[in-house]
Amino acid sequence: MGATVPAAPRVLGVFGPTATGKSAVAHGLALRLDGEIVVCDPFQRYRGLEIAADSPRPAERAEVPYHVVGDLDLTRSSSAGAFAVAAHAAVDDILARGRVPIVAGGTGLYLRAALCDLAFPSPPDEAVRAWADGLVAAEKIQKELNIPVVFLTANSDRNTAEKVKNTRPYGYLLKPFQQSELYTAIETGLYKHQTETALRESERWLTATLDHINDGVVSVDADGKVVLWNPVAELLTGFRRRAALGKSLSSLIHLTCATSGKFFPLSAAGINDLSRELKGEGL
Repeated sequence: MGATVPAAPRVLGVFGPTATGKSAVAHGLALRLDGEIVVCDPFQRYRGLEIAADSPRPAERAEVPYHVVGDLDLTRSSSAGAFAVAAHAAVDDILARGRVPIVAGGTGLYLRAALCDLAFPSPPDEAVRAWADGLVAAEKIQKELNIPVVFLTANSDRNTAEKVKNTRPYGYLLKPFQQSELYTAIETGLYKHQTETALRESERWLTATLDHINDGVVSVDADGKVVLWNPVAELLTGFRRRAALGKSLSSLIHLTCATSGKFFPLSAAGINDLSRELKGEGL
């Protein structure tokens, strides 16, 4: 009586350490068992990474159907949960057509995701993803914790550079870099941060002093726009500081001749006209 040949397994898994020939074994089994391969490598899902991810060659894919390979563009995000959905659909489709699904390669998590019903959390919303973004995190660290940030990045494109610039970093290094370059960037960033902190403390001290003197103090920039407006100036003019800052001083304050009651603009020409008016020279 001859030996009984066991039935082909419903789902076959091929897994093991890296670089042990799992892909070749899975391909050979697929040829012998009339099977199709479900690849569990997250990088092989992306088109454009075929060489880097060691994806199945065109000749191999011509011999055996491969699933969950090259199905994503590089601009698309993915996750183990999303892979599990795609892998289970592929396995069910292969079984429905009477063939053998062979789950192979990749990482342990992705293998378990393909072979088991794992519970994955819901994808994070956009606010959570934003928190995970390095640029957003750097901006919050500097603003809320007053900690200087030095960027280390492999991206040198203009778009990234503009985004980094908007966060006002204390240093920017492109990978690869030398340890001495990193040390210099950190030391320079710390010195710059200490200097700016001392300057802000000085500005706060000056502002506090001007806020508590008994004279109205107003300061303008080179364009005549108000940059300082202390509480006494508020009382004398009737304009709140918030309303005055950034406004042209001449639009807020006018000169009045006490004898004639005439108004003069707050400018060099207006002051000259007022002086002549007070001397009785007329205009």
